[in-house]
Amino acid sequence: MEIVIADDVQERLKGVQVASAIIRGCSNTLSRPKEFYDIESEVVTYVRRKYSEPSEIARDSRIRVYRDFYWKLLGLDPTKIRPANEALIRRVVQGEAIPSINLIVDLYNLASLRTGLPMSAYDLNKVKGERLLIRYADKGEVFHPIGGNPETLTGNELVISDSEGPISIYPYRDCLRTRVDKDTSNVLLIVFGVPGIAPITLLWGLKYACKYITMLTGGKAELLI
Repeated sequence: MEIVIADDVQERLKGVQVASAIIRGCSNTLSRPKEFYDIESEVVTYVRRKYSEPSEIARDSRIRVYRDFYWKLLGLDPTKIRPANEALIRRVVQGEAIPSINLIVDLYNLASLRTGLPMSAYDLNKVKGERLLIRYADKGEVFHPIGGNPETLTGNELVISDSEGPISIYPYRDCLRTRVDKDTSNVLLIVFGVPGIAPITLLWGLKYACKYITMLTGGKAELLI
């Protein structure tokens, strides 16, 4: 699997990059084993010690980098459409439960919480072709998000697409077609980078997610970077 950034994206959004991995042979489940709660407890404790109150989250340098990307480069208000990493952190700091989807999704959400980096996973068997492209959406292109109705894109959105169309609106929304479900065994994992986030930081976040997922699902990870 190859992930390519379109030329016009590289020119206009210098610093957009990803770290990625394929994890094969996962045993996914809708339930959470005891070991999951051990990881969750460690991560929640870490986050609540780092941010004693919600107002501290927006002052975090990593959170601010993603907020700036939303405001200045995507034209999105990050107080209305929050970066996925920030939204998860806010839930934990406010004492809310972490949503439970399935084991793979829950584990990469814990990795996102622990590292402060937005990331997503896709069912590799549902991804079409051997090449993903980070590009601007085509005006009128239709995107069907998880948990929502089909949307007609304006052409200003940044997307990751396979040979059939967008699988993600970068870096905060994923497509229904390639979602990870209870039958998923092979996973494409992507950590989203923006200007101001170093490649080594993305790799650090990717390794956290790979460690959590392989440890509890039995899969084997291959870093694509």
